[in-house]
Amino acid sequence: MGMQPRHRTRCRGDDEDGECKTCDGDRTHRPPLKPATHGREAYSPSRYAHDAVTTQPADREPTNELRFSVIVPAFRAEATITATIESLLAQSYLPREIIVVDDGSPDETAEVVAGFGAPVVLIRQENGGTSSARNRGIAAATGDVICFLDADDVYEPGRLASVAAAFAAEPELDAVLTDAALVEPARTVLASSWWPAEANRVRLDIRAKIIFCALCIRRPVLTELGPFDQRFHLLEDVEMWHRIVCRGYRVGYVDEPSYIYKINPVGKTQAAQTVNGEWELFRIDLRYALAWKTPLSWRPRLAFRSLRHLRTSLKARVSR
Repeated sequence: MGMQPRHRTRCRGDDEDGECKTCDGDRTHRPPLKPATHGREAYSPSRYAHDAVTTQPADREPTNELRFSVIVPAFRAEATITATIESLLAQSYLPREIIVVDDGSPDETAEVVAGFGAPVVLIRQENGGTSSARNRGIAAATGDVICFLDADDVYEPGRLASVAAAFAAEPELDAVLTDAALVEPARTVLASSWWPAEANRVRLDIRAKIIFCALCIRRPVLTELGPFDQRFHLLEDVEMWHRIVCRGYRVGYVDEPSYIYKINPVGKTQAAQTVNGEWELFRIDLRYALAWKTPLSWRPRLAFRSLRHLRTSLKARVSR
């Protein structure tokens, strides 16, 4: 059972005389202890991915060596943030902290988050975009490993345990990526299905399209990489992935779809396929085709791909 937010709502009176029969006299309601869904179904792991890790919360350990900080940028997420946080609190390997950065939401996102206790931490800021919110969360994080989660997605209960096991098995790894299940109304596909058949699933390279939030990175590595580039408004995570692999960081892979990515028809995933998305892809690929840290064997591929994105972007602009 998920945790119920502890925020209170003002009593408006339930009977004809305006007297409330459920408050405790101070004119505030205390919600009953039941799973809070805020307009969506309660989180159910098996509903989204059949092959995901399903370690139950009862198996959790109270202390763990590797400390995880999970960064959740949130904007207008009142309807989804509860299930997102509950999926983190249901982890068999509990995170050290869950940092939710409310990016100037005009709804009650911050109030919902504030109803949770530790390890949930709420940071509020003026609207600055996803990159700004992630950077703010990273700056506040104290864990050994930084993970990311969008405010309308969820983790399977065994996700952090599988990532911790991967780091323990190969301590030299700088980051660990898990597979992800992309959930649409009519179908579910795996992120790994995008990869070329010859791609190395243990040491990924620039060819792999990934769900960036399925990546967990050691905090010192993120410090070396620097912040997300706020000049990219749609594909800042793609730029960061290029930065990671082109600089030769070691990325491990867990072949389990333990990140559940909800496809939003009006979200950033779809927006990335627009003219502006193609233009940002052109800029990213060109940047790393010319970067001196990019392996020489990758540069022709990146240069060719950048021209393809440029052509697509220009054709779309002309056809408008």
